[in-house]
Amino acid sequence: MSAASLFIVGCLVTMIVAAALGLLIYAAILDGRDAAARKLADRFAPSTASGSILDIAREREEFSTLASALDRAGLARTLLDGGPYTVFAPSDEAFAKLPEGVVDSLLVSPETLANVLSYHVVPGRMTAAEVAARRSAPTVQGEDLPVSNNGAIRVDGARVVTGDIEATNGLIHVIDRVLLPARI
Repeated sequence: MSAASLFIVGCLVTMIVAAALGLLIYAAILDGRDAAARKLADRFAPSTASGSILDIAREREEFSTLASALDRAGLARTLLDGGPYTVFAPSDEAFAKLPEGVVDSLLVSPETLANVLSYHVVPGRMTAAEVAARRSAPTVQGEDLPVSNNGAIRVDGARVVTGDIEATNGLIHVIDRVLLPARI
């Protein structure tokens, strides 16, 4: 093959590779736009939730202690009408893990109870996948909630045992222990 032929073949190969890379970049841009459009559509999609965060807490047996605590702390109205919120909801089993007398002492002090429960609430709607991608999340209480994901999503050390329970005003993620803020 002559030098001119090799030069032409080299140019053709270079153009084919450049065109293929261009197509890959274009496909990535379209995929990104499509992902953004899907995310936007999901935000405005009709909810399949059966009620507000408070309604779900009252309906499900695993949240009876939490529902009572929300009423006692004066936060029930907020989780009924407000939002959207992401709630890291301790189950009744999580409340049972607290040392004896702690739940009763919290129920006697609505201000302290409201401080503890507000530490479980994050403004906005965050799926478990979105939580897992973060290092922390700001709470309604004011402190940041540390997040880790080493095979299991953890918020301030508590493991998320069930995620993405849909509510009309946000999402609930069930956790295996009660979170206690530093300022308590």
